[in-house]
Amino acid sequence: MKKYNKIISIGIFVFITIIASCTPVIASDWMTFLKDNSNTGVTADEAPITTPENSVSWAKKVGYANTAPMVVGNNIYVASKQNVLAIDKITGDTIWQSDMHNLDIIGNPAYGNNKIFIPTSSGYIYTFDATTGEELWNISVGKSRYLLSPIKYEDNKIYFADSTDWSGSDGTYYCYDETGNQIWAYSSTASGSTGYYFAGAALINDYIVFGNSNGNLTSLYKINGTTVDEADIRTIWGDSDACFIRSSMTYSENNKRLYFTSTESGMEPEKGYCSAIGFNPSTGTFDTSDTVRAYIGPTTSTPVIFNNRVYVGNATTWGSATGTVFCLDGTDLSKIWTFTPEGDAKFQSSAAISTRYVDTDGSVYIYFTSNTADGSLYCLKDYEGNTNPIHRYTYLPSSTMQQFTLGSPVISDGRVYYTNNEVVGNGGYLFSLATAESLDPDTVDWNPWNDPDSEGMPDGTYITLTEVIDAYNCFRNGKPAPITGASIDLTKVIDMYNNFRYSTSM
Repeated sequence: MKKYNKIISIGIFVFITIIASCTPVIASDWMTFLKDNSNTGVTADEAPITTPENSVSWAKKVGYANTAPMVVGNNIYVASKQNVLAIDKITGDTIWQSDMHNLDIIGNPAYGNNKIFIPTSSGYIYTFDATTGEELWNISVGKSRYLLSPIKYEDNKIYFADSTDWSGSDGTYYCYDETGNQIWAYSSTASGSTGYYFAGAALINDYIVFGNSNGNLTSLYKINGTTVDEADIRTIWGDSDACFIRSSMTYSENNKRLYFTSTESGMEPEKGYCSAIGFNPSTGTFDTSDTVRAYIGPTTSTPVIFNNRVYVGNATTWGSATGTVFCLDGTDLSKIWTFTPEGDAKFQSSAAISTRYVDTDGSVYIYFTSNTADGSLYCLKDYEGNTNPIHRYTYLPSSTMQQFTLGSPVISDGRVYYTNNEVVGNGGYLFSLATAESLDPDTVDWNPWNDPDSEGMPDGTYITLTEVIDAYNCFRNGKPAPITGASIDLTKVIDMYNNFRYSTSM
């Protein structure tokens, strides 16, 4: 009897394993700026790793948008100057559309408990029902207040900040319940300009952590807004260079650190840093003995960290110079590689990262938008041990769709989404970019001949004739591809040949 029970137990285990392996991966939601309340910006979802294909991509007119879209289930939510829209994330069809009263939206909205919370530069928070689009309520924190930082939602509460002008001057951090009642308000007692411009919070256990425009880092109890700890980056590094914090706080659980950027105040800053400081998630206190910073130039980009590599962008200057994407070591912030594209680019947004292929070939894919007139999106590839930038592709919208892009991209279910603003009818779109490969959840990166260490120059993604012949021989002899073990059919050989023939990356 025991023998039979053992056989039955093994059978059940195998059956459960098979069922588990067949269960589709649930697409990740992006309910807030940089996906979650730690601002990680990382997902295991697929995204297009080769040039997006017109047949499965689309663009929808949404109006003047400066923020990242939000993805919840099958819906994508966009807040533009003119409209708030719920859109089917696969088809691009409008589910509902509500009036946004022609108000500037600089701070990123948030989703929570079937509600959309939107901060505006007029000092109002607007809240909409996520199912119907009905405006539920709006409240003003003051006519002279500018809500320019991301909202965060947690446990039926919203957290947001303001300043008294577009320069990020004196401001307040707030906690409201989701029906519009103030729970607490915090104003810094530090001297100088202490407002919040792009300066979003991280919510870590019992604490809310943020920086301001005077270099002050603050940790509060979420429940009542009382101060837990404070730190001053001017004191930490002994200078007043670039103490205007214009990014959110990114919390790394692995490193027990907060990562952020800062720049000079003023309209045309020239200096900026990426910085890290230790943080104790149990006590809510900063560890000023664990601090490091790296000069990267002026920026509003929030750092995103994966596998102890920090990805952050800059604008170099507020003039016409080309911006740069940095990959920094998460421990000492030393430079691992930089990517500076040809032409004008300003990486003021933050990265979205797909880890879909980490388990197959060790690669991650990094997506940045450029706040330039063409509104391009860049896809980069990286992996452990890599020391050079790998540029996979640049997506350039058609001429009538091009405009400046301040919002960060988001990734969900094989697609990368982003918005741009609108000038004289040009731009004002939500872009949904995909390939047939990215939309197939069973797809793996079958091609070992476009890896960084393969022959094609400049980064291995270009195909050589020798590699085409290798692929053809695999097809002819019925052998799998080396490294990936994928089966090679004639279609794949033809695709490789066409990429070789036209000197395009693959």
